[in-house]
Formats: sequence, structure tokens, C-alpha cells
Amino acid sequence: MANLNDSTAGVSSSSKRAGGRWLYPVLLAVQTAGAALLAFQVLPIYRRALIDPTAYDSGTTVSALGASALIQLGYWMHYRIRPAPPRFVNVGLGHIVLFLARLIFLLPTAIFSFLFIAKTVDVQMPPLRYVVILFGLFSLFCYVRELERFGIRLLGKQEE
Repeated sequence: MANLNDSTAGVSSSSKRAGGRWLYPVLLAVQTAGAALLAFQVLPIYRRALIDPTAYDSGTTVSALGASALIQLGYWMHYRIRPAPPRFVNVGLGHIVLFLARLIFLLPTAIFSFLFIAKTVDVQMPPLRYVVILFGLFSLFCYVRELERFGIRLLGKQEE
């Protein structure tokens, strides 16, 4: 009796991945859009908080949550589906992507340091706002991890 898996015996594991070639860039674009929205929401707030830590525009909470959710959606769909990564190798572009990943993570690091480590000013925020901030920081961490995987792949190395 023939094995049902014989038809896929010669197929590499990367070509068995779901979604074809279009899904990987789409999910990366969704995460990038969320990260850009989050950065454009967070940077002005961070700058105002450095000047006056008691000032906070609560209207941006919903958009920050939406942007963070967009990053999370793209990241966890990628993690679950495992779409086929790009096949091209470009060492220069790989290094640029890895550099951008590190550069992007400076923002959450600065915000975390300002709110949780330095504590130079007594910032009075409701606990829910801290949860929203941590959710945004975690989302940016996930996006950076995705950029690192993409950069490593562009260098011609296998994913971790």
C-alpha cells in the first residue's frame, strides 16, 4: 500500500509552509503599519511627558491599543501560520533591517526606563494606563523580533 505522504517526500520543508509568497510580506506590512501608527502616537506623548509628566492626552489610548493590536495580529498570525519567508539573500539589506530593528527598540526602552526604572518624577497614572503602555511595549518587542528574523533570513541564515 502506498504511503499518502510519498507525494511530498521530495518537497523541502520551506515549500510546505502555508500562504504562498504573498502572505509573509502582507503580515510584515501589517506589523509595520501598526508599529508606525504606534510610534507616531507615542513619540509626541513621550516628548510631552518629558516636559510635563502629569500631562497626558487620554484620547490616544484607543489608537495606541489599536496599533498594538495590529502588531499583535500580524505577529501571532505569522507565528502560527509560518508563511514562506523570502528566498532572496542580500547581506547589505539584512544588516540594514537588523540595524533598524535595534533602532526601533530604543523607543520602548526609553519609555520603559522613564516610567519604571528612573522614577525621577512621581508620575500619577491609573494602573490601566500602565497596562496599555506595557501592551504597546510588548507589541514593539514582537515587531522587533519579526524584523530580526527577517534580517537574519536576508543574511542567508536560517531562522532561530
